[in-house]
Formats: sequence, structure tokens, C-alpha cells
Amino acid sequence: MFLFACNQNSGEASVERKDSLKHAEQGIIDTSITEAVANTIQPNIEAFDEETRTVLQKFFSDSSIDELETCVFGFADVKTDAEFAELYKRTCLIREKISQEPSLLENYDGYWVSEELTKLDEKIPFIVATCVAECTEFDYTFNLKEFMDVAKETSGDADDKYFDVLIMACGDYGGQDYNWLNFFERTWDYGGGSLLGDSLCFNFLEKSWSAMQKSDLFKDDILIFRDRCIHDMEHPIYMYSQEKVLAEVKRILEAEILLPKEMERMQALEYRNSVELNKVQFDCLKGDCNFGG
Repeated sequence: MFLFACNQNSGEASVERKDSLKHAEQGIIDTSITEAVANTIQPNIEAFDEETRTVLQKFFSDSSIDELETCVFGFADVKTDAEFAELYKRTCLIREKISQEPSLLENYDGYWVSEELTKLDEKIPFIVATCVAECTEFDYTFNLKEFMDVAKETSGDADDKYFDVLIMACGDYGGQDYNWLNFFERTWDYGGGSLLGDSLCFNFLEKSWSAMQKSDLFKDDILIFRDRCIHDMEHPIYMYSQEKVLAEVKRILEAEILLPKEMERMQALEYRNSVELNKVQFDCLKGDCNFGG
């Protein structure tokens, strides 16, 4: 199984993503995915121009460049949401692989790599060069709005609903290793507080629940996002008041939009935030909280 979420942190999904990451690092593309795409999509492949390919060759292997080229230009001929899902999974794998390849270079400088590859952003659909870890590491992220534009043109709406959910969680840009979702407010490089209390978590869980009921195409990935959403709600630092936090928790519990294990986590969260007040901080928008560091 290949998952293509912004990020996830624990449980079985974590093991699955690690397997996917290991395959990406080794340059392995699942043949079932490749064969499925080959059987359903006959893309009229465009190609990187000579200048773009020359720059890419400074950082990536020819095989990786070829796979990236096939994926990003292949979306032009995708006709259905099922075809889209298969090619998107494949694109996630190559994005993951090429995000790591530059780190193998001698005298690797993540900031310099991101600066060089940013110059190609307009020539490569769907991906955007960036840097993470205080800009010491290079990364490629996805332009989710561009994927949404393609999804709107396919038959079937599972891809439309998925990217609607994804953009709600990530914003316009995101990738498998995108660590900060919209359910959490960063107050410094490595921390911050949960935004539970502003209704975004409820809206996300409700919309993602609806998407899962209508199609299984992106269900595994949506479940990863739901796990991340609840994980951020479980953070002990809250930007809003206890009253607002508990009100949204109650709304979520009453809405019938949770799986059994999700329900258990939310019930435990409600208890902690009502009774175990020595473990949590509220109203941190006022700046009177200890955010760590």
C-alpha cells in the first residue's frame, strides 16, 4: 500500500509510510501501480527542455528525472479520478525520492540546492522547491492548487473531494513530510499550540468523513490526515480558551463523524481537558504560556 499524505506520526500508518519511504530511497516503484497506470493512461508525454534537464542533472539521477518527467506531464491525459489516484501515488513516490537525493552530494548545502531548484518551479508542474529544518535541508513540496485544477477536469469527484480536504489541512502547498498543518499554530521553529476551538478541526473531520463515505480511492490517506488532526488536538497547549476548546470537542463527539478508535481518543481528550488541568494550558493566544524550547 502506498500512502500519499502530508504527514503522519504513529501507529500502523507510520509503518506503512516508512516502507514507502524505504522503497523511494531505493528507487523502487511498486510495479502494480506502474502497470495499473500503463493499462489506463496513454499520456502524450511532454518533456523537460534541455536547460531544465541540465540543471536537474546536477542534483538527481537520470532515472529519477525520467520518472519525474513521466509523472508530472502524465496528468495532462488523466481522464478519471481512479487514473488520477494511481498517477498521484506514483508522483508522491518520486517526489519523496528526489527530495533526498541531493543530500548525497559532496559538500551538500540544502539552502543552496533549494535556491537553485526554485528557479525551475515554473517549468516543472505540481512541485515546488523549498527548504526545511531552518533551511538546512532541501525538500520538494506539492502545489496542491495545481492538482485540484486537474482533479476538477476528471470524471468522478473522489479526487476533487480529496484535494478539498487536503487543502483544508495543509493550505495550498504540502507533501508527505509537511510537518505543520493548519490545526496547529507555530510560535517558534519547533513548537506552538493547538487551534482546537476555532471550528477548523470539526469542519475537517466532517468533510473528510463525508469524502470517505462516498469513495475508498483516497481513504487511506484521509485517515492519516484525520490521525494528524486528532494528534494536534491532543497537544497540551491550546491557543483558545478552555470553554471554546471543550465546546468544539463536544460538537465533534455529537456529530457521528468518528471511527470507534477516534471516538475513544476524543473522549479521553475531553476528560483530560475537563479534569486533568495540571496537564494542559489554555488561552495561549494571550502569550502567557510556556511553549517549550
